[in-house]
Amino acid sequence: MSRAPVLAEDYSGEDRQFAEATAELNRRVDGGTSWSGLERNQVFLNLGNPRGENQIPDFANISALAGFDFPDDSRGLAALDWDHDGDLDIITTNRSAPRVRIFENRFRPVPRDFLSILLRGGTVNRDAIGSRVELRVIKGEDVIVLNRTVRCGQGFLSQSSRWLHFGIPYGYSILSAEVFWAGSTEPVEIDALWSDQFFVIKQGEEQAELPVSEGFLREPFAVTQTEIPKRPPEIASIDGEPQIAHLERPVPLPAIPYTDLDGVERAILPSQERPLIVNLWATWCVPCVAELKAFAEAAQSLRDSGFDVLALCVDARPDKPEEVASAKKILKDTGFPFEAGFAGDRALALIHSAHNSAFLRPSQLPVPTTLVLAPGARLASVARGAIAPLDLAPGLEALSESPESWSAFSRPGEGRWIYQADTVYYVTIAKDMLERGWIEEAADFLISQRPGLETEGKKYGEMLTLTGTQLLDRGQRPRGIELLRAAVDVAPEFAVARNNLAVALLQANQGDEASGHLRAAIEADPEFADPKVNLARYELAQGRSSEALTLVEGILDSSYHPGAIRIQAQVLAARGETLELHRVFLEMTENEPANPAVWLNLGKLQLSTGDRPGALDSFRQAGSLDPGSEEIQRLIQSLQP
Repeated sequence: MSRAPVLAEDYSGEDRQFAEATAELNRRVDGGTSWSGLERNQVFLNLGNPRGENQIPDFANISALAGFDFPDDSRGLAALDWDHDGDLDIITTNRSAPRVRIFENRFRPVPRDFLSILLRGGTVNRDAIGSRVELRVIKGEDVIVLNRTVRCGQGFLSQSSRWLHFGIPYGYSILSAEVFWAGSTEPVEIDALWSDQFFVIKQGEEQAELPVSEGFLREPFAVTQTEIPKRPPEIASIDGEPQIAHLERPVPLPAIPYTDLDGVERAILPSQERPLIVNLWATWCVPCVAELKAFAEAAQSLRDSGFDVLALCVDARPDKPEEVASAKKILKDTGFPFEAGFAGDRALALIHSAHNSAFLRPSQLPVPTTLVLAPGARLASVARGAIAPLDLAPGLEALSESPESWSAFSRPGEGRWIYQADTVYYVTIAKDMLERGWIEEAADFLISQRPGLETEGKKYGEMLTLTGTQLLDRGQRPRGIELLRAAVDVAPEFAVARNNLAVALLQANQGDEASGHLRAAIEADPEFADPKVNLARYELAQGRSSEALTLVEGILDSSYHPGAIRIQAQVLAARGETLELHRVFLEMTENEPANPAVWLNLGKLQLSTGDRPGALDSFRQAGSLDPGSEEIQRLIQSLQP
């Protein structure tokens, strides 16, 4: 029986190495591992001190002092005057959470001299990409030239503000400014510029303009001058689009256990017939409480639409009376009229696993989180963070109409794929359950959610095979056979499934059906040796030694196989072909030198042919590998002088 994992396609050579490396990389990405070794962000201050003959300036690491040393897995970085106070702020984008971080520059030098210029092209491109401003500042007889260029990209996947920001050194004043428009080598001198101001310079004009309004300043930044938003205390205060993701292909869920308010163990089952809204909340979460109240106010509308609601508290444990009492009081105070309960560690693990099969993997879902389940416990929508029931209305309406209406509603917008869209396999939920040791639960999930999983074809068959084989290893033969039969149904060309099913059937004395699956496995994958060996064993047991020998010799012609060569030896011994059997035993010792049974069998054959010295050497080799064997020690003693 094949015991090896069968979740990956068969590869060889460099293709296999690439596949294994890709699988490992994906596993690390899915697990949230940083690609950059959890390096903290760094910022360095240029001290302007030349060092040695190379005139290399000194830099000081001020990461912690500047508050920049977050352990974010950062990617993009943009500089801009976010709050229009004359200094540059920083925005970073991260692969890890938070996805965007804004660093407000609160350093306040006195005096704070700066100049900010926005170029507007005329005959060149409107954004003046490629144009340059050369600013001269003076202090006494000392003149410094500062250069800034309008760029369309800076750094990795980043674009800083198109405003050209000049910091005026302490004690210096502006002497002159020249603009080199893109494609031109002739500068245009600009008159009447002064510090601490924002100016707009248009191509073809020599006079800079002041912005006509504060709103004009915001436009080139594509941001608004406002404080960074904080989580609202009430649902009603949420502005903008709700954070709801709709899945065109809903995720089949395993049974999700929970404890109701009376302490009774219940579960969300794949057999559920009505759509269900599941709200995950915590007693300490202010938006959660407001959300429960909002669901209570929308109760009649939700019921009229055919939806049930289940609120699961994630931080109150059923065995802690004070925590249960606190949760019950909140539900009572909000007037929540639907079913409620408590989600334990297993429920949350299963919900996270299902969520992560369709999304990039977060460390945990936030509270509140709202899940919309279609009939059959299929996850159709996920809302992370606070929402109002009204936000769910369009999706609920599409879900209640028909699968076609839901598919049209949830499908991405118009466009075409440059590359083929990534395929998401929901059978990974079962894989996660197996890794946790929840084998029976994984089997229940794979069988109960078969309609939603069998479209995954061989991947579904692979997971059924892996789970069924583990059940067989646990001695649960009927259940294991059930899953392996399902694997053969959905992936009839998957040779491993047929082979493992056949072995289980042979153990259950169903040889005729088993031999049919073995022959089908050989036809599906002629290079797969296991079904040939298993069929050879069956043929030998039926007295058809010639058929058995033909099967294993076909394997041994190309490579050594322990199972095949033992059947060959068994047939040769039964036929009394001593010389050929001796050759086979020698081949076994060459390929399995650490196996004491191989040396023992060779010694017995040598002893039967009168080769006592050779037999003694073989028995001594076997004894060195298995010194505790009484049989080997007895044979050695019988041959010693």
